[in-house]
This record gives sequence, C-alpha cells and structure tokens, in this order.
Amino acid sequence: DHETSFQKQTSALVHEVICRSQIKTAHFVGASVGAWVACLFAMESPSYVKTLTLIGPVGVPATSSSEFFSLVDEGKNPFWASTQQEYTHLLGLALKNPPPEFWPLSNFLLADYAQRQPIYKHIWQQITDSDQRVLPIDLARLSELPCSKHVIMGDEERTIHHSILKKLTDQVSGIGVHQCPESGHSVQCDQPKWLADLVRTEVIGSS
Repeated sequence: DHETSFQKQTSALVHEVICRSQIKTAHFVGASVGAWVACLFAMESPSYVKTLTLIGPVGVPATSSSEFFSLVDEGKNPFWASTQQEYTHLLGLALKNPPPEFWPLSNFLLADYAQRQPIYKHIWQQITDSDQRVLPIDLARLSELPCSKHVIMGDEERTIHHSILKKLTDQVSGIGVHQCPESGHSVQCDQPKWLADLVRTEVIGSS
C-alpha cells in the first residue's frame, strides 16, 4: 500500500546515502516529518543509529489539537497562501521569529512559496486523505530501540500539540525531553545555536 511503499522508499534512500558515505553509525536528528522518517529508518536499520533526536515529530498521537490541526479540522488549508498576510500567518505557525517583512524580500519569498504550491498540495493530501496519511509511529518498537532517544519541542509550538510529550514519556522508555525557549515548530530555524549546543552536550555527550 501507499504507506508501506513510502516507508520502504524513504528507508532505502537513507540507507543508500549511509552506505555510499561508508558511515558505520551516526547521530540522527529529524524535524517534523523528518523525525518520522528518522524513526522509520531506525526501526528498519537500528545498528546504524547511535542516537535519535526528534524535533516536533509528526506521527505521535496527540490528545488535543494544535492550532494548526484545529484549522485542518475546520477544513481550512493553512498551506494555501496567496497574500502576504496569509503567508505571514503560515510562517507564524512554524516559527516564533519569522523573517521581517520588508520590500523586496517579502515579495520574493511569497513568489517563491507560490511556485512550490504543488509540494504543499501533496502534503495537504497526506494530512487529509486517509489513503495517503502518515500513520502513527509505532511507539512500542521505538521504545525497544537500543539507541539513546530524545525529543525536542519549542515552548511556543503551534503545529504539533505538546500533549505528545506525555505520550512519548509514558510509552518510550528513557526518552529525554527538552523544551526550547523562544521557539516554535522549527527549533532548528528559531534557535539553531541552542539546538546545536543541546545535541553536542546532552545527546552526543551522553551517548
């Protein structure tokens, strides 16, 4: 089916990159859907994964809807942005500190986003179409992985609801939980230095 095919293709691609680079083990850091992909690969090829860090992961069941998914539940597509105001709102769902609006950069970013609408249409279908939807991460299998596991969320996350943290701590043994100050969904964009320091000291340093 679609999910199995996508999972196999994704895992195979990561595996090929690692083999071509002759990497024996690596520290995996994935954000959003990338965190879901990192989990899939770790479950398929655990021997390659030294540590696994998930930033605002998609695929963990939440007990409440985030601001983003509340809009989805209302049938509103947050990805559809044809005006500067709509684009600014979309950026705000992902970033605590979106880039400032000033000409000509703001017009350029909106035009660039418009050219990538087919990609976001596909993501929207994956969210709303039951045949294409990203399935939940198997938390039991995640818990059994021998690698060190960590989850990071911005303290002002608006895309993924913070209730996933309790789900992860309840079902994934020993997972480290970290909340990034002054950050939204994209911690790597809002607080890159904080993230780099955390991964270097708390994740890699403790492995």
